[in-house]
Amino acid sequence: MASELDVAYVAQLARLYLTADETKLFQKQLGDVLKYAEKLNEVNVEGVEAAAHAVPIFNVFRA
Repeated sequence: MASELDVAYVAQLARLYLTADETKLFQKQLGDVLKYAEKLNEVNVEGVEAAAHAVPIFNVFRA
């Protein structure tokens, strides 16, 4: 779970001034996001080629 210090640090980086209630709310939300990211680490991606985009992207401005 994200600590109050983590939320305060991220808020400071974003130049946000949070109330105590907002800090508590965002602490839970950030913890949920981090928990989900940890869950994604369990996915087996062996044999999956790395890709930046799901579909090919071409520079249409260059010939």
